Amino acid sequence: MKPYIAALCCFAIIFSIFSCGTNNSESLGSGTVWSPTKKDLSSRNNLEELDLSENNISGISKGIGKLKNLKNLNLRSNRITSLPAEIEELKMLTKINLAKNEITEFPEALLKLENIQEIDLRYNKLATIPQGIGDLKNLHTLYLNGNNIDPANQSQLRDWLPKTKLVFGSGAK
Repeated sequence: MKPYIAALCCFAIIFSIFSCGTNNSESLGSGTVWSPTKKDLSSRNNLEELDLSENNISGISKGIGKLKNLKNLNLRSNRITSLPAEIEELKMLTKINLAKNEITEFPEALLKLENIQEIDLRYNKLATIPQGIGDLKNLHTLYLNGNNIDPANQSQLRDWLPKTKLVFGSGAK
C-alpha cells in the first residue's frame, strides 16, 4: 500500500474512533471540546500517535490522560486556549504540536513531561515561558516564533535551556 494511502486510512480510523460525543456519527465541530467516550479510551490505550489538527476544537478533555502510551500529539491549528492538567500523565509523550492555537499562558502540565523532546507553540499568544522549562532535560527543540516573547525572557530561556534549539523568529539559537 502506498504510504499516503496508509496514512489516510490511519487518519480515518483515528478520526472515527475519537469523534466527539457519545456516538461515532458526530464529528468535531466549531468550538467543540475533544472528548472521547470511556469505551473509546479503553479500547485504544495502546495508541502512540494522535492527530487532531485543523478540527476547530476549543479544548481537550481530561480523558487525554488515559492514553498512557501516546508519544506524539498533534493539536495544531485549532482554537485551544489551555490544556487539562491530565496532559502530565502522558509520560511517554516525546512530541507535542500546539502551533496556531490561542494559548496565552504556557501550559504548566508540559513541565511534568520528562520525556518530551519537541514542543511546538508557534503562533499562539504567549508573552513568557516559565523557568521550570529548564527542568526538561530531554527537550531538544522549542518552537516559539509568532509569539510575543519578551527579549529578557528569550535571554533567560537560552540560559535555562543551553542545549535546546530555540526558535523565536526566522532563525534559531
